[in-house]
Amino acid sequence: MIPGSATRPLLLVGGLAVLLRTMRVFCRWDEWALHYAAYNQDVLNALQDGQILDFMTTWVGLHPPLYPMLHATLSAVWPAPILWLSVSALFSCLAVFLLLRTPSGSVGWLAALCLATDPVQVHYAAEVNNYPLMVGLIALAWWGRERDDWRVVAVAGVLGAWTHILAGVAIGLAALSSGHRRRILMIMVLGSLPLVPEVLAMVSEASTRRQPDLLVWQSVGDALSRFGPSFLILLPLLLRGCLRHTHVALAWGGTLACWWFMVTAHIAAPHQFPYALALGVPAALCIAAGCDRPWMVRAVTVVCLVRGLWLGMDDAGRLQDIHADLGESRAIDAAISATQPGDAIVLIRGLNAPDDDKRHVSPSLWRFRPWSSMPAASRIGQMFLIGQPRRWRDRVLYTFDEPHPAVGRIPEARVYTVLYDAAAMNPERVPSHPRQGDWHHVGADLWRGPLLRRASGSASPGASVGEESGE
Repeated sequence: MIPGSATRPLLLVGGLAVLLRTMRVFCRWDEWALHYAAYNQDVLNALQDGQILDFMTTWVGLHPPLYPMLHATLSAVWPAPILWLSVSALFSCLAVFLLLRTPSGSVGWLAALCLATDPVQVHYAAEVNNYPLMVGLIALAWWGRERDDWRVVAVAGVLGAWTHILAGVAIGLAALSSGHRRRILMIMVLGSLPLVPEVLAMVSEASTRRQPDLLVWQSVGDALSRFGPSFLILLPLLLRGCLRHTHVALAWGGTLACWWFMVTAHIAAPHQFPYALALGVPAALCIAAGCDRPWMVRAVTVVCLVRGLWLGMDDAGRLQDIHADLGESRAIDAAISATQPGDAIVLIRGLNAPDDDKRHVSPSLWRFRPWSSMPAASRIGQMFLIGQPRRWRDRVLYTFDEPHPAVGRIPEARVYTVLYDAAAMNPERVPSHPRQGDWHHVGADLWRGPLLRRASGSASPGASVGEESGE
């Protein structure tokens, strides 16, 4: 039995982590979720074709096979976006709960609170990619290390290396201070051997090192804008904890150095911050270790609760905006109401923010509920080049973040195109489609549908579906 005094932090900190990440799940249902999902199509094809070797060895860009395998399996079971988003949030929550159960002195719960309210962790907690899984595995390794269970650390290390290079580095550094380090590192090396050929191939390719130069002050300003100043406020206590617990400092500093190397080597994008997730667990442990006085504990608790409130209010505002927009008349509503089974719906949203900025929401895409089944409508590996088509209620849904040439080549007989957000300001940039008519305004949005057909079967050159359906 766990004493009541021990369960209170578990419930309070764990509940806060679940609340913040659940809100993220609903905020992060946007076009990028479908874009990221499309990257894993080759792996899903291999699974469905029974090509198990390809399924287990296919990398997605610079990312090892474990998350693509997981995503493909989830998509084969139930291809609903809510599942992809929720599984990522589950791994992010798991990391917090593992820290709650990791012995770290009398204020062990403080490390979990730091991780639960870490703006970087929450920012990326529900993404359709491998970063939340990476954090969960790093936390699992520390949980096993603190219990002197080398088997858990070794398994987490192998899985981490198969998830992201930074996960393997972070766990390997954590294992260096274990009494079983030789055994753990040997298992990690043996378990990672199948990854070596692809790593060597990528290192030899110039395309691997094509990211822009690091602009330090711009990156710092971007980080402050997105994540707030709390990491600067807590930095002195983090450094103090590094001096008190050098084994945690080694993991944090070594992982930070590896990230810095990848940025300066133009492998990692300097304007993107998901690599910082690998620092979250050792940083939280260092902060907790640096709080050896009651006033320090109280100060960190206040900082964490304030930033947690800030994060929660921000996402609550976003969810309110989505709910309010669903009651408004938008072009997407007119297009959906005019469609029939077999039609195509093409969504073109303006590229008004970088894909790494997760503060924006998409009320238009919320017309397609994320718990709806949306299997891929194409088996082309590079689905993002053709709008990553998905089947939705016997229709085919295409999503673009800019007017790509593929917009003019949608193969379905009846095609409905919707421009919204910034894209509606430049309809002239959208390639014409041979079977579509004129644009119609609905508020700030635009949409167009298929041409009418005269009784003789010839196309009526200026007509559009708005006139046909009485919209």
